[in-house]
Amino acid sequence: MQPTVIIGDVHGCLDELRQLWSLLQIKKDTRIVFLGDLIDRGPDPIGVLEFVEEQITRYPHLNLLMGNHELKAITQYYRGENRGTGLSERHIHLLETALPYLSFEGGKFLAVHGGLYPAFWRQYPDLPPIATRDLWDARLTQEIERFVFCRYVNTLGYPIPLGKQSPDDAFWADIYPGNFGTVFFGHQTFFNDPVRFPHAIALDQGCAFGGALTAARIDEQAQISFVTVPARKTYSQYIHYGNAIADYARHQLEIPHLSFV
Repeated sequence: MQPTVIIGDVHGCLDELRQLWSLLQIKKDTRIVFLGDLIDRGPDPIGVLEFVEEQITRYPHLNLLMGNHELKAITQYYRGENRGTGLSERHIHLLETALPYLSFEGGKFLAVHGGLYPAFWRQYPDLPPIATRDLWDARLTQEIERFVFCRYVNTLGYPIPLGKQSPDDAFWADIYPGNFGTVFFGHQTFFNDPVRFPHAIALDQGCAFGGALTAARIDEQAQISFVTVPARKTYSQYIHYGNAIADYARHQLEIPHLSFV
């Protein structure tokens, strides 16, 4: 398979991204996926965007996924509410190229910012090809936009607003049956290690919150390993909105995990 690198939520942590990038030893033919939330919280979101812009000119297989912070930035820009963000029209156009998800290797793997939810996978047995998204109707577009925000899902199978989940509501990755392949996702912070669910792997380790920036590597034999760079400092205060960290921090991955100080 095509060698692949999947990078978790950067959130403006440019120094950590540069260090991680140097350790990944990316080649011209490497598929690169940023899981979204490049911006906000950290010290240099504009620097992160300009770094990514530069890499796009060098690596033809680089893909950006839409995160909730990108969606927020785009919305604010067109409402004229972006004063003080430093985001230019060029930056917004870059964010607008982000994909809602990326399915690769014949559906064996999927990358998405937030997650999937039962009401979607019950209704749609197959993910629509990204190349056809200009033809998606309003309903399908709305259903897929929910991927960006998905964490917990209610008993009807729909995502729940942040902080509104009850003990009866499941974290999406714990019940995902694997029908769209192994999913790599960000959005939900896990501070210890990348967390393996039955058919998904979480890569947001809260770099902006003083955790780490992590990438998954998939080699030509489809073997998965991780490279992690600890945050240089705590840039933003973490607010705990659920029990996912307590529930899943105990999971340990039986996958090579390289951590660099």
